[in-house]
Amino acid sequence: MEEQTMKSRKNLVYLLAILPGLGHFHLGLMTRGLQFMLLFFGTIFLTNIIGSFGFFLPIIVFYSYFDVLQYHSAYREGQELIDEPILKPSKPLVNKNFIGWGLIGIGCLTIFGYAAKYIEQHYNIYVEVQFVKNLLFSIVFVILGIRLLRGTGKTEES
Repeated sequence: MEEQTMKSRKNLVYLLAILPGLGHFHLGLMTRGLQFMLLFFGTIFLTNIIGSFGFFLPIIVFYSYFDVLQYHSAYREGQELIDEPILKPSKPLVNKNFIGWGLIGIGCLTIFGYAAKYIEQHYNIYVEVQFVKNLLFSIVFVILGIRLLRGTGKTEES
């Protein structure tokens, strides 16, 4: 009876692991499961906005799938499951300024999208919205990358 329960639970974990994070939730690993779900749906959101983040989806899905199977194997062997987060920041990864500028950027892109639709409807001028969005995001990523490489952030001196 015990073995049949374990087998049905294993089949359920296989099924739930299709959606990143859901299998972790089933095993009681709430923090890890939530992080996988946020990564997965956040990547879908960015792919919808930018269009070039889709290649991360299979990586997230497969990593989550094999991770939950490893945790399930440890559970079957009687080991205690520790809910360790995927990302363990000692300091916040993102400061308030970064979030603020990101929200301003997304707001500007949204305004641009509405403005482009208005121009198309009223002036019969076609504006390629997706191209401009991709171009703006690419420029922002290049600028952020250059700032990170230059090390413009504040460093602590010992």
